Amino acid sequence: MAEPPSIPKFASFKPKPKPGSAKSPELPDEKKLLKSTREVRNHGDRRYHHHRRHRNRSRSRERNHHRNDRPVQDPHSPPRSTTPDHVLIVDLIGDSKNLIYGGNHRYDVPPFRRVGAGNVLGAPKTWRIDHDQSNDKFIVLCPRGYHGSREDRDIFAKLVKDRPRLMKVPSEVMNEHPGVEADFVSLRFDKKRKHEHGINKSDSEEDGDGTDYRSIHGKFKATEKSAYNELEYIDNSESDTEDRRTIYLDSVLNSKNIELSRSVEQHPHDIDAWLALIEHQDIILRSGETKKRITNAEIQSTADIKIHMYEKALTNVKSPLHMEKLLLGMMEEGSKIWELQTQSVKWERISEENMGSLSLWKRYIDFRQTTFSTFRFEEIKNLYLKRFRLLVRAAEMRQHDNSLYPQLIYIILRYSIYLRESGYIELSIAIWQALLEFNFFAPAPNGFTYTQKIAMFKEFWESEAPRVGEEGSTGWKGFVANHSDAPDTTTDQVDVVDLQQLFESWALLERRRARVSQRPARTMDDVAEDDPFRVILVSDFEELLVGFTDHKNLLIDAFLLFCGLPVMSQKPASQAWASDSFIIGGSLVTNMKEFADVRHVFEADNEHSRSSLPSAILVQPAQFIVSPESMYSNTWFRSMLPWSEKYESGGGPVHYDWTKNVLRHLSKEYVEEEFGEYHMAFELRNEPETIMKICKNVIKRINPESRRLYNALGLIAWTKGDQERAKAVFSSAVREGSDATPNSGQLTADTIDIWRSWVWRVLSDSGGSDALQLIVGISQGNLNGNSTMPSILKAKDRLATDRDEAFSKGDYFCATLWTELLALLQYSSTTSTEENQSLQQGNITAALAVYSSFSRALQERDQGGSSNHELLFQAEARLLYYHALHGPFRPALLRDRLTNSLKLFPRNTIYLSLYTFNESRLRIENRVRTMLNDIVLTPESDNLVSRFFAIHYELAHGTIHAARAAFEHAVVSPACRGAISLWKSYIFFCAQHFPERAKDIWYQALKSCPWAKELYVVGFETLQTVLSFDDLKATWKVMGEKNLRVHIDLEEIFEEIARKEIRHAPVRKLALK
Repeated sequence: MAEPPSIPKFASFKPKPKPGSAKSPELPDEKKLLKSTREVRNHGDRRYHHHRRHRNRSRSRERNHHRNDRPVQDPHSPPRSTTPDHVLIVDLIGDSKNLIYGGNHRYDVPPFRRVGAGNVLGAPKTWRIDHDQSNDKFIVLCPRGYHGSREDRDIFAKLVKDRPRLMKVPSEVMNEHPGVEADFVSLRFDKKRKHEHGINKSDSEEDGDGTDYRSIHGKFKATEKSAYNELEYIDNSESDTEDRRTIYLDSVLNSKNIELSRSVEQHPHDIDAWLALIEHQDIILRSGETKKRITNAEIQSTADIKIHMYEKALTNVKSPLHMEKLLLGMMEEGSKIWELQTQSVKWERISEENMGSLSLWKRYIDFRQTTFSTFRFEEIKNLYLKRFRLLVRAAEMRQHDNSLYPQLIYIILRYSIYLRESGYIELSIAIWQALLEFNFFAPAPNGFTYTQKIAMFKEFWESEAPRVGEEGSTGWKGFVANHSDAPDTTTDQVDVVDLQQLFESWALLERRRARVSQRPARTMDDVAEDDPFRVILVSDFEELLVGFTDHKNLLIDAFLLFCGLPVMSQKPASQAWASDSFIIGGSLVTNMKEFADVRHVFEADNEHSRSSLPSAILVQPAQFIVSPESMYSNTWFRSMLPWSEKYESGGGPVHYDWTKNVLRHLSKEYVEEEFGEYHMAFELRNEPETIMKICKNVIKRINPESRRLYNALGLIAWTKGDQERAKAVFSSAVREGSDATPNSGQLTADTIDIWRSWVWRVLSDSGGSDALQLIVGISQGNLNGNSTMPSILKAKDRLATDRDEAFSKGDYFCATLWTELLALLQYSSTTSTEENQSLQQGNITAALAVYSSFSRALQERDQGGSSNHELLFQAEARLLYYHALHGPFRPALLRDRLTNSLKLFPRNTIYLSLYTFNESRLRIENRVRTMLNDIVLTPESDNLVSRFFAIHYELAHGTIHAARAAFEHAVVSPACRGAISLWKSYIFFCAQHFPERAKDIWYQALKSCPWAKELYVVGFETLQTVLSFDDLKATWKVMGEKNLRVHIDLEEIFEEIARKEIRHAPVRKLALK
């Protein structure tokens, strides 16, 4: 008969014992118990120490109980169990968490108390357990009565409260060595010397602190005794004599504070005195106690004091420039104590009251744009447009004042970049198309009013004829003359999201749509999902159509920055824009693969460091005064990189073909030598096959007699390897015109520049003798000059005379060019007696003396720190680098000269790169980091380009932890606000080296740049392994909350996923049962 099916067993119901099958557990034999105990003791290790200790005590009590109280049992009766279950537990696995945390779980250890008041069995009675330093892993013994550990328990708190004690050498020791200060101060002396002078001590004195119990000093405090027997502390009550010097920092700082306060009271309109008093509060905060840490309360209290000082100074200000400084400083301090709403209200009021100050409005828009909690795309967009309207009305009232137009251009640039980085690419492109058409391709005025001109432009735009940058475009002017037809219609590709890889495929499709958006659609185009932002109407940008007749060069510079290119002119406004992190921060470093492989590039370059400048040091971004050599040379620092080298996989802020077409269209209408020179450099870097044809057309169109353009043509020919053609261009250029020979008077700057370019090319390729012959030919009016000693002396006199003449006339640029030629002549014609010199090298000492003397002359004329001064040091750096590559040199010489240059121009990457190039060979001292921290990355000179340089240096020469620290310092720097590329680089770096930190860094990036759609997409692409589905979904929804442009909507997909989860939820619950 088959057995009945078994009944399911559940842990909550224990089965009743079967009758007759119950068997009482046998009492373990004592020998077996001891054997088991020994096995457990031998098998266990310190990870199970607390478990074993507790169980051994239990077993000991059980053994005594069973040994003494065991009753006599009847051998026929079943034994009766009197012991608990599981007397012994043998753990052969252990707790794996101990390996992770390095110790036992404190809550698994039964509580216990030690007896003996800290005494240890076997240790001297004078020693006890120090409970402050002991823990569950070890104990620390200390002499009875010792309390040092308790006092030093929080060493940082002690540093905050106590100032460091000054130490000195006792006067008795100084008397024994009267001449010791001549060379050095010896801090260690032989104790035997004391015995030689009859100084005898008892054993008790030697063991103690040396103070007799009858001394008037009383009981000596152990904590006041110096740890060094040869030194003693300086008592604060001692006078400031020669032997006992004391520094009263507090009194000095307070005296300075009183002096500055008295100064502002006596001269309340002296704003410089107010600023000095305010800055002194930071010195008081940092100094005085020489604290290691400054608490938030101290920072806030100091900020409150400084705000009151700023407010008081503002009541006495008269100059708008001084008011701007005071307001900026006050708001900077206010950010430390004011709420966001308070800051916003104050910024808005300050911006409206100081409409002419671009710096104040810029700081206000920076604040609003980077505040994550209050950021909304539409609100920031309205702030840009509101400011633009106010400036337009103010400019109309000042008809003869054009000072507001550069501000208008800056706002247009910031606004268009903001639109593009928020996802509205079509509108940003259309704005620049409209501005360029309106200012460069407009038909003849013919007396049209502004309203009539706008109506004509609207007709052109709505006709959808090809616009500037597009294929077949003839411009607005061409449309009026020929009525061009609209281009063929296009159809956007239909994209489908991969549900298996939802966010990764979404990010891929978003990038594809963004590339398509770089060309605004026409009304007849078939756009994807009927996207309303693909077609741009005139009403979307009409109020931005302003004529910039007198500032076209600034408008072109703004357009170049919008495209991610370097600026054309050296005007202060353009240079300031080129260092603005909100302008260049989105396109500064884009080739992330090369950025991550900097170390490998450096290692490869170090093997050939004598032949070429390490390319990793020259990684963009770069910042220096642009010269013809940087525009066209491949052996010197390049101001412009090829588009494909800078932007990976055909990317970029705008499409390359569109940018190239815009520059070619502008070259036909904007006939300026400066723009022609820039256009030729762009074509050389990106279209080298057709560059000579482009150059001929540019020269013919702009000015066939322009020596500036012929200089560019000669350098391009030399760069492409056609030296004979380059020499022919140079020689014909210097012969043309009335200023081609020295007999006709002073040479023009363009002619001098041709000589300089030619000399440098010959020096680099052929050496000093050929360069010397060419320089001598300048003074003789003969291209094949004779380099005899009389002719060399004559050439020196001629160059010095021309330099001094230009300098006396205030033509500092020409004087700088003459100085460079004179330095090259000195380098090539003499021999140094101070420096080692090879056959290919010249007299570097004499050449540097020429640069030094002219630098002093510029500083005496208040030209120190000017662009001409910076060009002078760039020429000096170029000669130093040439000298270092062609023979022996002293690294200290390069270090000293480059340090001097960096102190004056800390942002110049030529000096930084060459300084790194020099120090990377030695690796003796960490001079580069010191230079960066002390000179370059200071609050006065800090900028985004320098921060990238510091990061590149750490990636190449330091550890990944040093590189991470460089990133951390960069992202918190005020100069790097809005730097999207910096955050993007940091995310890539952490994803590669610190994946556990990548998620947090991504969130920090979104909080700092809430408008940057690129940062959202980067996270979806690269952080799939560290982000959950809910994290990605929540972040995606934030984009919608901030009103950023999203091409592919995922809301319906989320809803479908939620419905599926609801339908399958019961099934999953049953499966769990």
